[in-house]
Amino acid sequence: MILAALLTACGAEDDSNFAPTVSAGTDKIASGGQVVVLTATAEDTNGTIETYTWTQTSGTAVTIEDADEDSMRFDAPVLDAAETLEFKVVVTDNENASAADSVEVLVNAGIAAPENLTIRVTGRTAVLEWDAVEKADSYLIYKAFESFSGLGSIENYAVLDGADRAPVPLPTDGGRPFTQLRNLDMNQRYFFTITAAFTAAGSTELTESVPANDVSRLIGASFTASSPLNDTTILECLDSDRNWTACPVNGLAAQDGEIGRTPEDEADELDKVGTGIAGFDFTLLDATGEELSPGTPEADCLRDNVTGLVWELKKPRDSMRRARNRYSWYSTNEDTNGGEPGLVNGPECGGGVCNTFAYLTRLNQAELCGLTSWRLPVVRDMRSIGDIGLACHLDGEGCRYELEPYYWTGTTHAQDTTKAYQVTLDGRTDVPMPKSSTARFIAVAIPEEDNE
Repeated sequence: MILAALLTACGAEDDSNFAPTVSAGTDKIASGGQVVVLTATAEDTNGTIETYTWTQTSGTAVTIEDADEDSMRFDAPVLDAAETLEFKVVVTDNENASAADSVEVLVNAGIAAPENLTIRVTGRTAVLEWDAVEKADSYLIYKAFESFSGLGSIENYAVLDGADRAPVPLPTDGGRPFTQLRNLDMNQRYFFTITAAFTAAGSTELTESVPANDVSRLIGASFTASSPLNDTTILECLDSDRNWTACPVNGLAAQDGEIGRTPEDEADELDKVGTGIAGFDFTLLDATGEELSPGTPEADCLRDNVTGLVWELKKPRDSMRRARNRYSWYSTNEDTNGGEPGLVNGPECGGGVCNTFAYLTRLNQAELCGLTSWRLPVVRDMRSIGDIGLACHLDGEGCRYELEPYYWTGTTHAQDTTKAYQVTLDGRTDVPMPKSSTARFIAVAIPEEDNE
């Protein structure tokens, strides 16, 4: 009995720890650009798992997200040839014992996904454009009545309502790829996405990229504008081959060149409060806000009688307000700067002013044209004075603003808040640029009675 008691006591004091066990999961196959998720399964028979640590042990380096969780993820690299990546997971229990296991991911040769997919709709026709992708042999356009974002793989697109896909050849002129989808259903919301495709060396199968972020549009939707908009200055239409021709174009109705204020002005059917080229209706103002006769060279501002916005006019003899001055982007408004105010002391200055905020402060202190609401224009504001058809070059009074330079807007880039958009007045693509860089800009204001 005494021996049994001693043996029992010795057994009770046996506190040795057993190492945990772990499995990194089965090997996987992935496409370039695909999000890969690896999940470890661990067990500790006499304790708890305290930590997970994922590392990459071979292959093209990737960025691991959630490396300290049981499940981690990474974006498979886009490679010219298939390559195997290896990853190791180490688990540690509450007694500091550990175990490890490895898993391999075969990443097939891939191609980058298209970027900057945009859409515009005219009637029942949708025109989609995107940036060209290096190595692409063709593209595949997908459409459905549901978003593609929830699919684990674009290969499963057919499960979506209204799903369809079609090949898009490379543009013959080497320009930006595009496609037109005609005869879409009215009052139907469509979702579109695009993939790039190529055939890898030594293979006969087409390899697709992961899809671009999908874009959506309700076909035939009507809306009420919250504020009036100006028309473009275009008087011609595009045909199905993207060539300029006389309006109208069969099957491509309701283009800029045949509707709106500009065609009305061309037909001498447009009544204006002031004067202006094409569909524009402007009134010149002096420094106190009083109206001036058309063509007055001393004008300080331009009131747009369509939108109600007032624009400053550049002054060649004012060192701060010269047209060619460039300023860094700076704004203290946290509602619009995205948490990134920009650069106070820019590398270029005019009249002792180096950034957009300081410039606007000076205009408001001076109450230019009787206003204290001067601000950076947003992208839509700048588009309202854009002269895409270059009509001002045909006008006897000439252009009020230079069309070719890029101008700052107050619109911060959503994905990278260290950048803000710059636009031109001749219709070229808007570009996000670092707020620390410099550009011209035109201040805009809303009359106080319209801003209350």
